Amino acid sequence: MKLSHVWVDSNLPASGRITGIRENLDKTLEKLQILKYNGIEVMIGNPFNFDVKSFQKILDKYNLQTSQLCTGEFWGTYNLCLNDPQEKNRREALRWAFKTVDIAEKLKCSVNVGRFRGKIWNNENQDSVERMFEAFISLDKYALEHGVWILLEPLKPNVCDTLNTLKDSLDVIESLGLQSTGIMLDTDHTDLVHEEQWIEKLNLFYVHLSDTDHLPLGKGRIPFERYFSILRKHRYEGYLSVETFCCELQCIEESNSFLSKHLLVEGDGNWIWRSSEN
Repeated sequence: MKLSHVWVDSNLPASGRITGIRENLDKTLEKLQILKYNGIEVMIGNPFNFDVKSFQKILDKYNLQTSQLCTGEFWGTYNLCLNDPQEKNRREALRWAFKTVDIAEKLKCSVNVGRFRGKIWNNENQDSVERMFEAFISLDKYALEHGVWILLEPLKPNVCDTLNTLKDSLDVIESLGLQSTGIMLDTDHTDLVHEEQWIEKLNLFYVHLSDTDHLPLGKGRIPFERYFSILRKHRYEGYLSVETFCCELQCIEESNSFLSKHLLVEGDGNWIWRSSEN
């Protein structure tokens, strides 16, 4: 397995409450390198303001990868989503999505789609869902052409009222025939104990490690031991990416202290479950 941590793009406003580390990129990567992390997940701001070359240069300095680009703040900060009732807004959202895929192609990573997919507008369930599906088809086609995976993230209904379960998301992918769209898990949004039956169909390679209210790992009420047991059972080998509202470098160490009880890094840089848990 590989470890990464969410970092907030410096283009996003400093005043917003956003999940991820909000330190200087150099300092963040230095800390992650010391702790043997493999990569960084970017909570990206306006993709047209993202300097890919400069970002990759700093990544190379620390020999780290980009694990994923997260689009949550396209909705949270910029109020853009893929199924907006206004056509001009939908076009703009899709333009941002395509640009993010372009960046992901260069960084060799996936693109997360959570809140950005949209919601049920004005109690018009069918129209809202149809607009969302149309966007999925367009985005999937573009991502396939560029060799990028789009990863839908099931979210709790109080955060997003569309695609709340693994089954919901799987059904959409299969019914639309999406070829470059998969599903990722978030430990604070998906109840693996009740949805484990769907894991085998996921081709799962990305998991957000999130505790209650996005506290540092181990500080909330998420039963990580049960989640880890299920992931071990299914021989999960993808990314585990830490997502917290704690924005300082100390937060990385707090979560890492929790993870070190369960994970061990090997000589090749990959992480395995500690022997007592194998």
